[in-house]
This record gives sequence, structure tokens and C-alpha cells, in this order.
Amino acid sequence: MYSNFKEQAIEYVKQAVQEDNAGNYCKAFPLYMNALEYFKTHLRYEKNPKVKEAIVAKFEEYLRRAQEIRALLEECGAAPSANTTRKDGDDSKLSKQLEHRAKEAFFDDDFALAAALFTQAIAAAAPTAALHADRAQVYIKMGDFAGAAADAARAAKLDPAMPRAHLRVALACVKLGQYDVARTAVEAGAALAPGDARFAQLREEIGVKQEKEEKLDGDAATNNFFQD
Repeated sequence: MYSNFKEQAIEYVKQAVQEDNAGNYCKAFPLYMNALEYFKTHLRYEKNPKVKEAIVAKFEEYLRRAQEIRALLEECGAAPSANTTRKDGDDSKLSKQLEHRAKEAFFDDDFALAAALFTQAIAAAAPTAALHADRAQVYIKMGDFAGAAADAARAAKLDPAMPRAHLRVALACVKLGQYDVARTAVEAGAALAPGDARFAQLREEIGVKQEKEEKLDGDAATNNFFQD
């Protein structure tokens, strides 16, 4: 039965691309959004990891195009939606629904789907620190530390008083070897949540890693000196 969702999504994509190429953006946008809904439903049932990965890649491609079209239409004074003009309350409701589904996917360890749903939730309404912080956590689980650092930094900018935003900046930057940025995030987060032991653990980890890195740099400099 779930194969019907993919077939329907593909059909909507074909129509969306046709309208998009013809410059009919008001028609293309809802078609892309309908396709995304069907792809999203199909991903809940798809068991083949390679097929799921391919669909997620296409999902993100079509989502980016839908976002581009939405921006174009807003510049022209049009307000696109899957059916008719959307109100702010409708956007917020859709974003909350997508956020809920994203969290379900996260707890099911389906991180690719969770990332795609958080991305759609962010696009559906005004961005929030919570959504960016949560997507950062998904990216950390996926090993996309650059994406996680960017999202967590965005969350910290939107809400400087959110400890978990600073925590995720630090976690991602440690993995990237950006220890100075990580330390700054740790200190900011620890000041907001002094009882959170994770900041103390990260502070210690950063110190150990920096000391090791400095030792390696020193050894390399010594070796170069004797080789010259």
C-alpha cells in the first residue's frame, strides 16, 4: 500500500516541475508541497536504507525549490500555500505538526527523516530557536557537525538564554576541532545553567584536546627544526 504514496508524490512532482518550468509559480508551489507530504508519508514505511536515502535527497531538493518559489511569490505580494492563502496561525499550526512528526522520527532513530521534517517545519513559519536547536541535535546524530554548529549558532542568536543551543554549538565545534569557539559556547551555557554537569565535562574535554593538539604541534615544530 505504501508504494502508492511514492507514486502519488512522483506524479505531483512531474506536475510541479512542468508548472515551474513554465513560470507558473503559484501553481507549482502547492504541487511541490503536496509531493513533499506524500514523500514524507512514504518515508515512514520505506525499509530499504538506500531507497530511503535517495528519497530524502529528493525531498530536500524539492523542499529547497519550494522555499525558493515561496520567497519569489512573497516578493511579488503573493502568499502561497497548498490550497489557498495561508494565515499566520495556519503556518504556525503546520509548523507545530511537522515539529511533532520530526520528534517522533528522531525518537525512532530515523534521523534523515527527522532532519527533513525539521527543515520543513522551519520553512513553514517564522524560525524559532527551538527548531534550530532540535535540528542541530539531529545533525549531531547524523555526524553533520558543520550543519549542527550552524544551526545551534542560529538558535543561540535567536534566543541567547537557551542553554541547549550553546551546548550544541560546543558539542559540534569540539568535533570540528574548533576549540576556542567551543570553549566560548561552554562558558555561555554554563553561566545560564551552572548546575548542568555537561558543560563541566565539555570544558574538561576541550582542555585535554587542546593540550594534546598543542603537544603535537610542538613535536612537529621540533622535528621540522632538526630536519632543516
